[in-house]
Amino acid sequence: MRVAILELLDTESAAVAHADLFARLEGSHDRTTVFRTLTTLTRAGLVLRLDAGDRVWRYRRENVADASSSASFACRNCRRITELAGLSLVMSSPPRAIARRQVDVIVRGICDRCE
Repeated sequence: MRVAILELLDTESAAVAHADLFARLEGSHDRTTVFRTLTTLTRAGLVLRLDAGDRVWRYRRENVADASSSASFACRNCRRITELAGLSLVMSSPPRAIARRQVDVIVRGICDRCE
């Protein structure tokens, strides 16, 4: 199940909701197993869990090459979440809580497809 989910997320250009992942997985897996697997992969740092502001968690592969920070764009209209590669957050003196942990940045706006 873990490999199947990781392979499916590798083919996606945007973050995918749990319900969409469940629908795309072929086999006899139930929703709970898919959710628990996503939780395990998130805790392991292989998958990033994102919220577009609509109370639906979406998942995408974590950028393993640079796991110290993550930047995403969330469309306010279609709720599609895509990675913003190359965006960096620079702070002159970040609080210790930020300096010690991974920082996730979500930029919200209207995507090109919805504009």
